[in-house]
Parts: sequence; structure tokens; C-alpha cells
Amino acid sequence: MSDSLITDEGIVRLTSRTAGDVEMVPFFELDGKTHSIPAAPSSSMALRYLRNVRHYGQEIAVAEALEELIGTEGYDALCAADLDADTFTTLMAVLERHILGAVEGKVQRPPSGSHGSANGSAKSAG
Repeated sequence: MSDSLITDEGIVRLTSRTAGDVEMVPFFELDGKTHSIPAAPSSSMALRYLRNVRHYGQEIAVAEALEELIGTEGYDALCAADLDADTFTTLMAVLERHILGAVEGKVQRPPSGSHGSANGSAKSAG
């Protein structure tokens, strides 16, 4: 933790991020359109995710986070894609690791070729 965040009185001084401060990175491509997510999810998103896990369970928490991260357009695109179970499970696992990285202070991008394509075929490690 940075000492500059702590006042002389021992209070932690916080500053909210604005939407313009968020770096976006590609997350998935579907039918030639790339959908992006924040490179580093905000701590507030991670806290909402953890609260949702506690109150509603992991599946609901991941689904809520997915829609928040990729937006309505990206979420609607996934809904229309009719992904197979393996591809969907992989997508959700990668998303969950990304969100939890914000809680742990380290966000890890998935290695190239580690997840299925939008049409449901998984890439072989080979």
C-alpha cells in the first residue's frame, strides 16, 4: 500500500476512477466483431462480484459481472451465439479469473489459444 494514500491522521484517502480512465482490451471475437473489457476491472466491480457470490452464488455473480464488463451489446451477442457448453464454461472461467485479479491486485490475461472459439470449437494445445 502506498503511504501517500494515508493521511497524517491515519485515514485512507480514496479517489474514484472515471470512465475515461479505463483501458479496454479485447476479450472475445464473435462473427468478426471484437468485444472488449476493462484491462483491469475496478475494485468496486470486484466487490460487487464478491457480494453477489455471497448472496446469490457463483453462477449468478459471474453472469452479472459478464454483462457489466462487456456491456449490453456484447452480452446480447453472446446470448444470440448459442455457444456449446465447453466454450461457455471456458468463457466464464476466464472472466472469473479476470475479475478476481482485481481483488488480488493482479489481472492475468488468458494465454493465446487457451479458450474455445465463438463457434464452439476448442483450439488444441497441440
